[in-house]
Amino acid sequence: YQNLYDLEVLAQRLAANRIFRVAFLATLEGMDGSTPIWEQST
Repeated sequence: YQNLYDLEVLAQRLAANRIFRVAFLATLEGMDGSTPIWEQST
């Protein structure tokens, strides 16, 4: 199914965006001197 392929591409894109956003926020947190985002409990 073409739709299934599109969903997979979209999912990969969203995952990449989420990883980038988390990394960006973690960098900001590190520069801020506060607790890095990966050390915070979810």
